[in-house]
Amino acid sequence: MIKNVAALLKAFQEREIEAIQRSGISHAPTIGAQYEGMTGSVLKMMIPQELELQVVSGFVEGVDGTLSGQIDGMLVRGSGTPIPGIQ
Repeated sequence: MIKNVAALLKAFQEREIEAIQRSGISHAPTIGAQYEGMTGSVLKMMIPQELELQVVSGFVEGVDGTLSGQIDGMLVRGSGTPIPGIQ
């Protein structure tokens, strides 16, 4: 039984995980993308819009201009720097 928002989000997450498993896809990068997409969707539902936060993937740029490895999911404020050739 769903009694609060946390239980609602958990139920949504469980339904999405079942859909991923039923898809029959065995390609690891695609499965990873499915889980990342599902996690991002759940997080987006949880974050109040007035906070102006986004769930994104990309790289973190250090103060010296160096880039981190690719980060699958980050909670950020602002638009960042677009990567050429990627929307």
